[in-house]
Amino acid sequence: MAVDEVTAELYGLPLDAFTATRNSKARELKAAGDVEAARRVAVLKKPTMAAWLVNQLVRREREQVDLLLDLGRELRAGMAGLSADELRTLTKRRYQLVSLLVNTALSYAGPRRPGADVASDVQTTLEATLADPDSADAVAAGSLTEPLHVSGFGFAGRPDVIPADDTTTGPDADVLDMAAHRERRAKLLDEARERVVQAQAEADAADARREELEAVLAAAEAEERAAASEVRRLETALERASSALAKRSEAAASAREDLEDAEEAAEEASDELAEAQEAEHRLDR
Repeated sequence: MAVDEVTAELYGLPLDAFTATRNSKARELKAAGDVEAARRVAVLKKPTMAAWLVNQLVRREREQVDLLLDLGRELRAGMAGLSADELRTLTKRRYQLVSLLVNTALSYAGPRRPGADVASDVQTTLEATLADPDSADAVAAGSLTEPLHVSGFGFAGRPDVIPADDTTTGPDADVLDMAAHRERRAKLLDEARERVVQAQAEADAADARREELEAVLAAAEAEERAAASEVRRLETALERASSALAKRSEAAASAREDLEDAEEAAEEASDELAEAQEAEHRLDR
């Protein structure tokens, strides 16, 4: 626990205070008799400017960073059930939110704004959280030492933290739960539609069977409504993030226009879904 607390403190300090404070903390731990903790603290690396900016962003704008991580989970789970329109909407929000977060992070450097290379490293680090759950976990921890870059199945620039003996790892449960939910919804919808077609052909001789299928269809439509509500929740959360970040960036104006376009697209998609459901219902009569 001592190492975790010291690590969290060090990566939240001003960049020029990192090395001296790290060495002082290591000496204190050694003097207290905790040689192993002192060793682990002593080898903690000073973060690059880009990594430090992202660490500060995590501490100062946690709600907005969490929105980015949520968006990454949605994008990574997109193929499990999001419609093409929903996925396009989330992708558009990705560029909007990353841009605003990059501008916010760069503002922490003070009057001497970092160069394009630092800005690029901050951007690639934030974008890595959208593609890779390990990157998302590393950013959320707030102790990066280098910028992240997605590469193959993993990423380069992992934070150099000495793991404790009892650390454990596991899958990203949120992503798995979301993907399973969308897969179940898609499967139920496919089964319900297939059964409705079959019931129409056998309607005269299968009234009891039709009633059972109507119950199954109602359950599938409830799953659809729940999924639509989740998409609206994410859109609402992103709108709040855009509003908060608008105070720090001129990009907010164009972000609002993008949000309006996305809402129109969502309404059109809802109309199309309603028409499809109505057609399906007519076939079931």
